[in-house]
Amino acid sequence: MKEKRVTKRAIFASLLSVAVCTSMLIGTSYAWFTDSVTSANNKIQSGTLKIDVQVKGGDTGYTDYTSIRNTSNPIFNYDKWEPGYTSWTNVKVLNDGNLAFKYTMRFTSDNDIANEPLAGVIDVYYSPTEIEINKTTRLADLAATGLVKIGTLKDVFNGTVPAIDDYMLPNDSADFATIVLKMQETAGNAYQNQTLSAFDLQVMAMQYAYEKDTFGDDYDTKANGIPDHPEWGNLNTSASAPVATSGATVVEATGAKLTVPAGAATGDTVAFSVTPDTTGNNTITINDGQTQMVYDITVTGTDGTTDTTVELNIGAGKTGVTVSHNGTAMDTADYDYDAATGILTIRSKTFSPFQIVFDEVAGVRTVATADELKAALDDTTLKTITLTQDITINGGYLEKSIAYTKEPAFANLLSSNVTLDGNGKTITLSGQNGKTYFLARMEGTIKNLTINGA
Repeated sequence: MKEKRVTKRAIFASLLSVAVCTSMLIGTSYAWFTDSVTSANNKIQSGTLKIDVQVKGGDTGYTDYTSIRNTSNPIFNYDKWEPGYTSWTNVKVLNDGNLAFKYTMRFTSDNDIANEPLAGVIDVYYSPTEIEINKTTRLADLAATGLVKIGTLKDVFNGTVPAIDDYMLPNDSADFATIVLKMQETAGNAYQNQTLSAFDLQVMAMQYAYEKDTFGDDYDTKANGIPDHPEWGNLNTSASAPVATSGATVVEATGAKLTVPAGAATGDTVAFSVTPDTTGNNTITINDGQTQMVYDITVTGTDGTTDTTVELNIGAGKTGVTVSHNGTAMDTADYDYDAATGILTIRSKTFSPFQIVFDEVAGVRTVATADELKAALDDTTLKTITLTQDITINGGYLEKSIAYTKEPAFANLLSSNVTLDGNGKTITLSGQNGKTYFLARMEGTIKNLTINGA
């Protein structure tokens, strides 16, 4: 009996020990073999696409290459042109970023220069090299160096002469060009007291198929100006063409195209122009959440009784697009918009201002006047403000508002989380210190904008 009792006590003690150990394990997890590898400090950083254009010589007054990025000084600026007069400039294109880019160099204008008399007697010479020119050099001497006549200014602006296209890699030092304008010696008295409208030399840079991702280097072969530069579709242009001997006559310009049906032309040539309209012809009320573009479309050389088609590149991805003509909403059968390509097609017998209204992207607003800019800067819900027109702000008004009052017109200006996208446009601040006051209150990001003023 005594042995049984001892055995029972031992068994009981063992069971008690197991129970205690089990209770201690409650809430714990099992142990498995484990290992880990960490890829640390991953980095995503966008590259920089930045171009600079410098000029020297001719009417610029620059003896050394000088950047024209932030200046409105004209390259060709002389008011006593006469037969034989020659003006020239050297152009230097620089890659100031770390990405390859393709670029286009061209003359552009808000005016119908192709149809202005002087354009037909100003010859354009071009070389893709830097040619040193001095007072004793004549064009005949330059022919051997590669300077070639490519046409007249009329040819350049009606599209007969193509724009200059090239590319630069990240480590390229510079590209050069020489541009010479010369008035033909055969220009007679009919060309006295004539004025050629203002024009610009524009260099546009976009991504080039050079850098590679995991699939290759072709991901940016279709790069264009969208979304930051929809105006590179060039809705500020003009072109003309001879009437086709058969079929429709098609006149193409960058970002715009005119199609005139057979039999609708009244002469030997048809022409059209598309220019931003700033005369207040936007008579259709737009609602909150909408924005607009207003263009004056002019078509000449047609009978005005036959539907003629104009195609405009207004940028892809827009929604709620409607079109009005002379303040009257157009029937949807008379226009259509392709959101994939950004092409708006308008069919009309007559042309004048067209108002294009579409939905505004949340947090984004387009502005075309100083008042609209002020309102946008005061709107704390916006993330991006995009200019659609050049804007002039009276320096005295701005100066007085900011410097001397507690509630200035542009008091808030750009907060740190807002981007002001100039969209290739210019803000001109007249008056003393206008530019200084403006920039001093810009805490956010400014891009694609030229600011002129003291």
